[in-house]
Amino acid sequence: MVKQKERYRIWEESFAKAWVSGDMEAMMACWAEECSHTAVDPFGEHKTTTGREAIRALYAQKAASREDKKLIEHEVLSANKERGILHRWVSWTNEDGQEWACTHINIVQLDEHDRCTKYTEWNVAGPKEDEVTGLGS
Repeated sequence: MVKQKERYRIWEESFAKAWVSGDMEAMMACWAEECSHTAVDPFGEHKTTTGREAIRALYAQKAASREDKKLIEHEVLSANKERGILHRWVSWTNEDGQEWACTHINIVQLDEHDRCTKYTEWNVAGPKEDEVTGLGS
C-alpha cells in the first residue's frame, strides 16, 4: 500500500508538471468529475469553483495570461487518509513581460482513484523581486 504522503506527492507532481507544460488534458485528469476549487483570500472574499469543466475554464483563463511558467519548488508538508497539505512555488511572465512569482499552500482531498475532490488554496503572488546587491557597503 502506498503511504499517504506518497499519494499526494504523485498527485502534486502530476498536476504541477501539467500546469507548467500547459497540458490541460493531463491537468484535468488530476481532478474528479465532481470536485471543488476554493481560492481563499484572507483579506477579501473566497471564490469556489465547482465541477471539472468549470475548473478547466478557470485554469485556461489563468494560462492565457501567464507565459514561461516554471515550477521552482514543491513538496507535501503533511498527509493522512483524509487530506494532504502541499506547498508549491511557481513563477511566470505576465502579459506585460513582467516576471511574477507565487507561493501556494494547498489542502487537497483525493478520492479512491487519487483524483482531487476538494482543493483549497492560499497564495501570495507578486512581481518577482530583483536580487538586492550592495547592501551594507
